Amino acid sequence: ISYIRAPKDADDLYDEFTDRFGAMPKSVERLLSVALCRAIAEAALISRIEYNGGKIYFHAEKPDLAVWSMVLPKHDGKLCGSAVRGAPICYRLAKGEDALGALSTVMKDYYNEMEAERKGEASTDK
Repeated sequence: ISYIRAPKDADDLYDEFTDRFGAMPKSVERLLSVALCRAIAEAALISRIEYNGGKIYFHAEKPDLAVWSMVLPKHDGKLCGSAVRGAPICYRLAKGEDALGALSTVMKDYYNEMEAERKGEASTDK
């Protein structure tokens, strides 16, 4: 699990586990999601992620605004940010929305946009 660095790594590990052991318990699925989120956060220089009052906050000393500007529109107004140094990016959970599921989706979107920017590609996914 500690070798997870990208969504493909988590998918490969999930496939390997299910091939060997059958259906994966929810707790193990959540562990893989947490490991992936941590790896992406580290690569994105996100120093802290916190959940408070139905919101997820992404803290980064120097957020990559180019990448975040591509991620924000994909989340229908639930994700908002500020160009103010030190201000966190905030995701507002819908009532009953799973926080880890939302976090995983945002982090995977961030990873995909980060990779597209690194490769010099423009993402058109919404």
